[in-house]
Amino acid sequence: MGTWNYRVMKRGDKVAIYEVYYGDNGNVKGYTANSIAPQGNDMDDLENTARVKVVVA
Repeated sequence: MGTWNYRVMKRGDKVAIYEVYYGDNGNVKGYTANSIAPQGNDMDDLENTARVKVVVA
């Protein structure tokens, strides 16, 4: 039985969090077409945006 979790991925010029599906052997089988919030231009931007969302929430 496969599992889902989250992974930071760079697609195009954005870094964002995607839901990723792993098969029984642990290899990535697929991921969602759209990212979930937050996203940023690079890892530092993503981290800062995530921190702001945590503090505000």
